[in-house]
Amino acid sequence: MENKETASIKIEIFNAQYTVRIPEDLTEADIREVAGQVDQMMRQVSGKGYDQASTAILVSLRLAQQARKDRIHLDSQIGSLVERIDQSLELLPDQDSEAIPDTDSGPLVPQIPF
Repeated sequence: MENKETASIKIEIFNAQYTVRIPEDLTEADIREVAGQVDQMMRQVSGKGYDQASTAILVSLRLAQQARKDRIHLDSQIGSLVERIDQSLELLPDQDSEAIPDTDSGPLVPQIPF
């Protein structure tokens, strides 16, 4: 039985066939979907009269720009979530001060909300 880490598939991009390994964190369907997207982008850019090398470079730049834009967006979302979590934590009662019994009032008795 073949290990998924070493499994490979054949894909076609811009009329050329490639054999690629399937990484552990992706499926064959994932690879085929990405290959289809790259093929589509290559065809769109080449339709503007660029040679194959220029087409590949322009598609690579477009993909890198999109990845950067997505990373910036995700970083912003993570920052907002961290800020909301921090604000929520500030609203919680201070657990340390409630856990210390007041020596003047006797032992700490938990309050049951009803």
